Amino acid sequence: MKNNFGTLVKVDLREYWPHEAHDFTKWLFASDNLSLLGETIGISLEPIEAESSVGSFSADILAKDSDTDEKVIIENQLEKTNHSHLGQILTYASGSESKTVIWVAKEFRDEHIKTLDWLNNMTPDDVSFFGLEIELWKIGRSEPAPKFNVVCRPNVWTKSFNKSSKGEVKGIKVVYNEFWSELREYFKNNKSSLASQKGGPKHWYNIAVGRSNFKIALTLNSVKSQIGCEIYIKAPEADIGFPLLEEQKEAIENELGTTLNWMPLPKKGASRIVLYEKFEISDRERWDVAMEWFLKWSDKFHKTFSKRIKDMSLKTHGAP
Repeated sequence: MKNNFGTLVKVDLREYWPHEAHDFTKWLFASDNLSLLGETIGISLEPIEAESSVGSFSADILAKDSDTDEKVIIENQLEKTNHSHLGQILTYASGSESKTVIWVAKEFRDEHIKTLDWLNNMTPDDVSFFGLEIELWKIGRSEPAPKFNVVCRPNVWTKSFNKSSKGEVKGIKVVYNEFWSELREYFKNNKSSLASQKGGPKHWYNIAVGRSNFKIALTLNSVKSQIGCEIYIKAPEADIGFPLLEEQKEAIENELGTTLNWMPLPKKGASRIVLYEKFEISDRERWDVAMEWFLKWSDKFHKTFSKRIKDMSLKTHGAP
């Protein structure tokens, strides 16, 4: 057995990102890095614009929650938080009509954490303020790895959605993981082969439809109190695959027996075809209702879309 381990070493942020706007904002705006930030707080983030104009000011990053299509403002700094940036996030949020605000910094002052907590308590339930500290770590001569630490989040993400027999509070990511694990068993017990993958501490659960960059995504949204079933298409297939499916919109909706929300996202490298249902994930006593809904619609989506997707001719667009 090998017992030799490396030592974690914290890296100065300025060594990797010398300039806040030119280096750090540019890095964070990249889709993979924005996804890492989103996974930390349980939101699927899509980049819209860096240095986005808000009146006579510019927000560091304007993004979007891909589950709700609502705008997200992200303000970042490589130093300890200050009053100037606190004022900026409020200005940018109101100016862009964003309901989710994410403040990323090297270190948060206690006063600013209390302010974000106060804002989460005083604003409507659909308005959310997040505070995250960014760190860089490496082992030996390895490349540095980023790590986001949540220091502040909305009450709905930290309240006791679920408690164990010992009274331990379980956060929203734990709730997601438990729900998907139970859903997997529910599908098996009902002789469905669709939900074969393991769940996880995230708000989505993917089901394959037989072609790369196409998937059925089941989603939980605790903030909006809704669940969803959708066809999610990533680039480059989204540009041609979505229009081909939209040409069959009437036939597809007739086959499903319901209308869908058709969401082309030409600037975001993805498209979505979605069905939503109101549901409060905190109501564990009714999880079986949500699972029955997921079983019904994932099966219908798979039967309705899978053959259409597999039969698509996308060769001229570089897709397999």
